[in-house]
Amino acid sequence: MNIPKVSVIIPVYNTEQWVGHCIESLLGQTFRDFELILVDDCSTDRSREVIASFHDERIRFYRNERNLGAAATRNRAIDLARGELLAQQDSDDYCTPDRLEKQVAFLDAHPEIDLCSTWYRMVDGAGHLLLNIQAPTGPDDLKVHTLFGSVLSTSGVMMRREKFLATGERYREGMAEDFDLWNRLAFHLRFANIPEHLLYWVRWENQISTRLKHLQDESAKKVFAETFDRLNIPYTEQELDLHTHMYLDRDFRFTRSDLRRHSRFLRTIFRAGCASGELSPLFLKRKIMGDYKQFHLKLYPHPLVSIQKRIFKLRLKHF
Repeated sequence: MNIPKVSVIIPVYNTEQWVGHCIESLLGQTFRDFELILVDDCSTDRSREVIASFHDERIRFYRNERNLGAAATRNRAIDLARGELLAQQDSDDYCTPDRLEKQVAFLDAHPEIDLCSTWYRMVDGAGHLLLNIQAPTGPDDLKVHTLFGSVLSTSGVMMRREKFLATGERYREGMAEDFDLWNRLAFHLRFANIPEHLLYWVRWENQISTRLKHLQDESAKKVFAETFDRLNIPYTEQELDLHTHMYLDRDFRFTRSDLRRHSRFLRTIFRAGCASGELSPLFLKRKIMGDYKQFHLKLYPHPLVSIQKRIFKLRLKHF
C-alpha cells in the first residue's frame, strides 16, 4: 500500500449542504498525492449519503458508532492518517485548487517550519464575500498573537505529522477545541501563515460556532487563562473577562473606564511576556501598541490618541 505525502482529515457532523463542495474542492487539487479521511460523527442529516456519492480511491470514509463530539472525532481522524504531512479542513469550508500544492511546496522549502496555515476569505452560505482575513505570517509574530486570539485557520492547517505526534498534544473537549490546540502547540512547534487566500471559511446561521458563541467565548477565556499561566502573566478574573470581550466579542461596547483598565493589563502582559523569555519583545510591543491605538480610536479623536499612544509607549518597560 502506497503511503501518501499528505493526509487530509475532515470531521463531519450535519453539513449535508456543504460537505459535497468541501470534498470537490479537495478532489480537484493540482497536488494529487494525498488521502482524504472523512469521519462522520453520527450525523442525523444526509451528510453520509452525500459522502458516499463520491467514488475516488483517495477517499477513506469512517463513521463513529456513537456521537463523540468534535475533539474526539478530529483525534480519531488523526489516528487514521498515514501521510508525512497532516492537513485539515472542516466539512463546511472549501479551498482553492492549488492549496495543497502551495502548502507542500512551502513546507518542503522551509524545514524550520513545523506547521503552516493560510490567509482566507470569510463567505456566507451563498458564497458572498464577508471578510478577507490576513493573519501574521512569521513564527515569532504568531506566537505573540496567541495571547490575543486565534492565530490560525483550522481548515487551512498543514503540519508535519511526526513533529505533531511527538508533542503529545491532542484536541481536548470544549467549544474552542481548535483555538485551544493551536495555543498549546505554539509553544512546541514553529508556525507560519502563507500570505495567500487559499481557503474559504463559510459562516452560516445554524453553525455550531455561531449558534453557541457564548459557550465558545467561555471556552476561549479558559484558553487565555492557560496561556497566561504558562507565561506567568498575572491576572484577575475581571481582567481576564475584559480581555476576552475586547478581543473576541465584536459587539462588545467598552467604556473609557474599561479601556483604562485594559491598558493597564496590556502593560502587565508586556512586562511578564518579555520576562518569560518565550516571546519576542519586538513583536509583543508592536502588537500591543497597534491594539492600543485601534481601541482608543473607537472612543477618542485621532489627535488625542496620538498623544496617548506616545505616553503609553513610554510606560512599556522591557525587563
